[in-house]
Amino acid sequence: MAAVIVAGLACVAAAIVQIDLRQADIYLALIGAFTVAVGSRITVQIPRFTSYISVSDTFIFLVLILYGGEFAVILAAIEAFASAWRFCHRKL
Repeated sequence: MAAVIVAGLACVAAAIVQIDLRQADIYLALIGAFTVAVGSRITVQIPRFTSYISVSDTFIFLVLILYGGEFAVILAAIEAFASAWRFCHRKL
């Protein structure tokens, strides 16, 4: 588990170093806030499968398409941290 955390931190650090803040606008902030606040709480069942996908994944892919990989990596990390903080009560 420590290797996954270190790899994730390395990816987020690389995204922060390479980010172009000139692309950021109010719509990115709105998508990010909606993703963290509401997106992870809503799930949609995939047709013909028994698995579900959260709406936050859709918004992360939208950020990937509109703003690039760096913003998507950072948003995914923030959303994962917020979801884990909300659902997991076990300490490392």
